[in-house]
Amino acid sequence: MSAVAATAPGRSVSAIASASASSAAASRPARREAFAPVERGGFVEVAPIGFADFAARWIETYARPNTKASTCRDYEGSIRNHLVPYFGNVELRHITREMVQRYLADKARSQKADGTPTWTPKTINGTLVPLREMLSHAVDWGYLESSPAAMVKPLRREPTERRSSRPTSSRSSSPPRRVSTRCSLGWRRSSGCAGASFSG
Repeated sequence: MSAVAATAPGRSVSAIASASASSAAASRPARREAFAPVERGGFVEVAPIGFADFAARWIETYARPNTKASTCRDYEGSIRNHLVPYFGNVELRHITREMVQRYLADKARSQKADGTPTWTPKTINGTLVPLREMLSHAVDWGYLESSPAAMVKPLRREPTERRSSRPTSSRSSSPPRRVSTRCSLGWRRSSGCAGASFSG
């Protein structure tokens, strides 16, 4: 079997090339029309995408190739355990700054059965990091005009949480009294040091 026949039975290479050229020429007007707004500096609308779908795309496209393995694991954990369960697959363009602030507040109000907080402010604020990164890239990639998380402030850490990282002081209100083992000069040698006197 010849190379021509193996490429396309019954057709020559020149015929295939001619057909391809004709097809490309026919598609040029449509391609020019599609890219005309870009060439004129206009805005090209990107198809809407849900939060969970974009999160998966962001992990594959940005986080894994561009961050440390440990950082990427932290991002994935925050997305899987906190962000996606809360935001679901709501369209990115429908997420507002108020929704992001409410996410932090709802997390802070969550409690265990014994009444203690489910998460510390430090943990909750940690999930805000990949959320900001994601939505910032959504702007860069054309899915959003602005990031709803850009101006959201993290939770204020509780005073007890801040104090827990500080060493406690063991100082007492008054200095310890010193014990003197020196004998009084007025004692007779025979009496010796019968006891210790306290000074201070």
